[in-house]
Amino acid sequence: MRRVVQVRGTHGSGKTTMVRQFLEIEGVDRLIELPTSQGIANAILTNSGFVVLGKYKDGSNFGGCDGYKNRTMVVEAIDAALDGNPAGVVFEGVFYGMTVKLARDVAEIAERHGYAYRGVYCHREFEDTVRAVHERNGGRPFNEEKQLVKCQKVLSSYTALKRIGYDMVKVDVASTPRAEMGRLLVGYAR
Repeated sequence: MRRVVQVRGTHGSGKTTMVRQFLEIEGVDRLIELPTSQGIANAILTNSGFVVLGKYKDGSNFGGCDGYKNRTMVVEAIDAALDGNPAGVVFEGVFYGMTVKLARDVAEIAERHGYAYRGVYCHREFEDTVRAVHERNGGRPFNEEKQLVKCQKVLSSYTALKRIGYDMVKVDVASTPRAEMGRLLVGYAR
């Protein structure tokens, strides 16, 4: 079955790394623009027919839907992508306060188009995410207490979605070789 795959996790959990490696494996065919009521959503069409939401600019520390205006833009972009009958849709970004609702909305759209929803949760211990964020931000300070709360929220949403029957996969980033992250996503997306 074709899938809409949401790569989930907090800042520094490995979401963008996973999707960038997926893009390297699948190959980039071209950039595409998806119409939404919030404006144009940028995406990438892979050589194998997957749509990956976001720009993934060279040299940027961020990718995915972090550049989208809001949840509505994400949901409408997925709906527009599915109208094109792709091999699947992959997206990632940090969506606090709407993680369960977003998954429900995306799963409903996926089902309406004949696709299945799958969540891939990139799990990292709190201390590891703090280290990763510090490295990514060039050592600039940030609110670690806020990061802890975000880590807890993302984990609790993963647990809730799994408990109510959503197809959820947990990737332990610490025990997964960095070079294997993209290959894992290829397997989860097919």
